[in-house]
Amino acid sequence: MGLPLLVLVSGAPGSGKTTLAQELSKRLGVFHLNRDEIWAGLRFTVERGGDPSLARRGVVAEYGVLEHLLAVGVSVVADGTLYAGDFEAHVWRLRDLANVVNVHCRATDSIGRDSARQADLGWSDDDLAKRRERLETIRSQVTEPLDLGCPVIEVETDEGYVPPLNEVVDRILQ
Repeated sequence: MGLPLLVLVSGAPGSGKTTLAQELSKRLGVFHLNRDEIWAGLRFTVERGGDPSLARRGVVAEYGVLEHLLAVGVSVVADGTLYAGDFEAHVWRLRDLANVVNVHCRATDSIGRDSARQADLGWSDDDLAKRRERLETIRSQVTEPLDLGCPVIEVETDEGYVPPLNEVVDRILQ
């Protein structure tokens, strides 16, 4: 039996990961796992009296879901920022369960794009400033793809996709 496909769409916050992952999911016809929605579900629970330590379990939740889906043969497109030192071990473990491809997004002003998205969600100026400062601090950790022992496809997301989406899909399927 062939292994399922795991397409990890990585990059800095604001680099276009979720939008690209949604497109790839549609074109490939496979499930899309959005890390932001996992974190939103954890925040929802904590805000309603859940254990505050839940908010730190997002990575464990995401990779647990991925491991379960891949183990039963479900191919997945998953998006999220992959931080150096935190994510490599999780992905290496998944490599035994799937054919993994890392599609790494780059955007010239990913921090500006992230700030605009958070402002649209109603974040305060104070919270936006703290987030920008944090993103500036971690920028070097997330702008280059991690060494995950799998193929990497670099995609520029400033205006459309370079290489074009059809070429990205073709390279994923190689």
